[in-house]
Amino acid sequence: MHGFQPWNPQFYINPLYLPASGDAPHQVFNPDTREPIGLNPSCTKDDVHTAVAAANVAHTLWRLLDTDQRQALLLQLADSMAADSELNRQIIRQMTRELALCVAEARAELDHCAAVFRYYGALADSDVPAPSPSGAAQCRLRYEPYGVSVHILPFTLGIALLGRTLAAALAAGNSCLVKPAQNASLSTLAFMQHFAGLPAGLVSCIPGDAATGQWLLQSSGTHAVAFTGSVGAASAVAVTCAELLKPCAIESTGRGAMIVAQDADVALAAAYGARAAFSRGGQSCLSIQHFFVEAQVHDQFVRHFIEHTRHPGHDSSSAVRPLISQAARHKVRRLVRDALAKGAALLAGEQALENPLPGSLQPPVILTEIDDDMVITQEECLGPVAVIRRVSDLGAAAQLANDCPASFEVTLFSKDPAHAVQLAQRLLSARVRINPPPVPNHPDSEHHWTLSQLAGDLSPRALDAFRRPKRLLLGAAAAPATQQAPVQAFAAGLPE
Repeated sequence: MHGFQPWNPQFYINPLYLPASGDAPHQVFNPDTREPIGLNPSCTKDDVHTAVAAANVAHTLWRLLDTDQRQALLLQLADSMAADSELNRQIIRQMTRELALCVAEARAELDHCAAVFRYYGALADSDVPAPSPSGAAQCRLRYEPYGVSVHILPFTLGIALLGRTLAAALAAGNSCLVKPAQNASLSTLAFMQHFAGLPAGLVSCIPGDAATGQWLLQSSGTHAVAFTGSVGAASAVAVTCAELLKPCAIESTGRGAMIVAQDADVALAAAYGARAAFSRGGQSCLSIQHFFVEAQVHDQFVRHFIEHTRHPGHDSSSAVRPLISQAARHKVRRLVRDALAKGAALLAGEQALENPLPGSLQPPVILTEIDDDMVITQEECLGPVAVIRRVSDLGAAAQLANDCPASFEVTLFSKDPAHAVQLAQRLLSARVRINPPPVPNHPDSEHHWTLSQLAGDLSPRALDAFRRPKRLLLGAAAAPATQQAPVQAFAAGLPE
């Protein structure tokens, strides 16, 4: 079984697709049309063991490649992902059907992956000089890969996030085992075709449920973990890695927050906020769910926000979008109904609550008059829901933003830069945006804007999640040992 076939339950060990040995694949449906589009495989522990063994063999050789060889292969991957090719068109078709993305959104994720592989491909050098005291042995700091890395991913922006961790792990010299979200398994398996030209066994994709993820984490043949997903799953991953003393990089992020000061450009803040709340149906950690607006401009902000939601013009962010599943839509409706029962005001989306749209379609929802006892203030809502809250001052806004569940980013609008920077220092989020520029009013710009929010996080430090430092102290007569023979032998087997 050599090619990607959505109706054959498969897993991937590059360059081959192999039959998954689990006996309970379940049917995958298009979230928009409810049309069946394939079978989601269920891998067994034997499948996991096969992939882990192949990854360990591949890693022992991949780590010996010199910088130029590794960079060349990663840059070839970047070119493949950026190309206008039939392979990429096939992947985009699969993403639009499984994840209910439009073509431009899927294309933007592939373009982001290409840019990330180019970035990390240039950072593959493993040796850097380190300063030594006069008369001391020469010191060289060498970075060595951990070995086999595990990558556990969410469905939202899954391909883009996969590119980020995979590129860094490969550049650092690791082999990679990918565990995609169950709602994105077919798209991820299709994307794996890009890695067919790498050394055999270097990249694998093992679909499955939480048990599959735990098998990968607990295997003695895996050595580092990268996880992106929900708070609950992140906690389970962190506990397992801590018990095994296995290094892990965990991103557990909820939807973001926005603070609007009374001196802000309210119209600009509302336009940006509506785009950020409803882009991709609100199913992204880059989306904004919570809005904290100073009382003096609250009503004005709400009027502008409603206008941008109901009359988006060329902007497609406020269009009615399907959620990833019926369960996701049920959760949105549960949280909204809880808020309404406790006194919230519903300013948009009322018809969908009374008469649900076909499939998993969910129009934008705007809630105001929010109190702390509403579940939606403490539970992430992956859907097109904007929760707008009146605050007495910016100190109260900062406290509420800090209380948001696992919020990765806070956006702040204020015309007083010094005050804004001072307020940003009180926020606990990993990133604060101050007065971000408006997004060009064109649908394609929106899709690339969504991925550009991730681009600012690229850093050489990401390699450190997949490698350990080693100091080499060389005396005057010492010379570093070479491993040219195995490198040349391995390189001889690589495709030109």
